Amino acid sequence: MAILKNSIVRKIGLAIFLFVMIMFFSYYLFLNMQIKKHLEQQGKEHLMNESQYLCSEIVAFLQKYVVIVEQAKNNRDFIVFSKEVEDRSIKREHPLFAVVTKQLDEICDLDENISQAYLALASASDIITSDYYYEISPDYDLSVRQWYKNTIEENKTSITTPYIDLITNKTAISFTTPLMYEDELLGAFGIDILVEDLNQIMSDYNSKTKSDIGLIYKNGQILYNSGLNDTTDPIDMFIQDILSEEEASKLLSGDDGIETYNFNGEQKYIAYLPVDNTSLIVYTNILKSDLTSQVQKFMYINLSILLGLLVVITGFLFVLEKVLSRPLINISREVESYSNNNSISLPEKYINRSDEIGILSKGIAFMLNNISDYILKLEEMNRALHEAKEVINRDR
Repeated sequence: MAILKNSIVRKIGLAIFLFVMIMFFSYYLFLNMQIKKHLEQQGKEHLMNESQYLCSEIVAFLQKYVVIVEQAKNNRDFIVFSKEVEDRSIKREHPLFAVVTKQLDEICDLDENISQAYLALASASDIITSDYYYEISPDYDLSVRQWYKNTIEENKTSITTPYIDLITNKTAISFTTPLMYEDELLGAFGIDILVEDLNQIMSDYNSKTKSDIGLIYKNGQILYNSGLNDTTDPIDMFIQDILSEEEASKLLSGDDGIETYNFNGEQKYIAYLPVDNTSLIVYTNILKSDLTSQVQKFMYINLSILLGLLVVITGFLFVLEKVLSRPLINISREVESYSNNNSISLPEKYINRSDEIGILSKGIAFMLNNISDYILKLEEMNRALHEAKEVINRDR
């Protein structure tokens, strides 16, 4: 039994098994620490690249409307009309009224996404649109309208927060700019772009990527979010409803970056980037597990290879034990029992083998036979000596 426990083949097999397991787990740790980290870094860079590309797409989409607004603020008819009309009740009597409404209508025709073009008259607290017959409600107060207040405060072409337009009754964002004559504020000019049109760009881009993408206003109001279900109106949501206060503040800080956040129990990466010269921020996010899924698949493949390797090693050790270990154990038993019965009996198949086992078996058999012959000779010599001694004793 001691021989079985001390079998060199078993020791070699155990050493090989432990070596393979140690190498595999070292390899596994290497994958987790290095390749997984590398894939996560690549994934984050890809997210940021997507945000940058999406940002350039939106800038290209918005730039033409910025150009239209920038040109309109220098329109001489708009400036003269806004300066001279101080009472909404007499606006139609002004000789430029028909000209202004026609020009506003022509601006709407410049692009299919422009739903409305309008003049805001500061003195008359009125809105002039492309509709010649449109009349604002009597209690309308331009000075308290948030989009108008923001436009005047920023004193440059800007994009308003989404709102329900009084004229179209649809959710829109406005490109607005102050109308000035020298240093005098006359009002504002603006065009409306429906949010659904802006969302179409996002949807078209989203179909090309696996990442969730979104567009938010600088106050956190969500304009578009591909991760929301179809029954949720993103306009009614803010990014603060999805992220923590600290995470949302980073997103709205005006800087770009990548953060990790937890949403519905899942870890996600989010890359965010402000759109230049606008109040918009684009972002892309992806599940953290999606970035490392390749490592998991790779690990499953390696685990299968390990199991296959262990099966091969086990089969190899089984054959090795049958061919090498078992004969050595049997030979060792015979040698160990020689001291008890002064005989050894090795199977003929061991002696007939041409490998090391055969050489060892022949050598042991030859050696033990010589030892047996020598012992027999010694016994004969002892008998002869004993007989001679007895003869000598008798002769005395």
